[in-house]
Amino acid sequence: MVIFSDPEFAFAGCTPADAENDGHELVSAAAESRDIGKLHLAGDDCGFGEFWVDARDGRLVSAGLLCSDASNLIHLAAYAIDHEHTIH
Repeated sequence: MVIFSDPEFAFAGCTPADAENDGHELVSAAAESRDIGKLHLAGDDCGFGEFWVDARDGRLVSAGLLCSDASNLIHLAAYAIDHEHTIH
């Protein structure tokens, strides 16, 4: 899902609440866009991203981005979720 606002919002996977209801044991990590080289160089210093992973197997369950170019970046997380990739 993408919302074309300024900054853009993009989300992939299920909501964390739905993931927990499905039995996932979640851990999350967040990063500000100023800490991501591509976004920092593009002048995006006010966005962030958050990622939720199943603590038992390391699979990415959901991801949310609020930053410039989020619509072009979320496909990486969506691919990892669809193909059940882990963070390892």
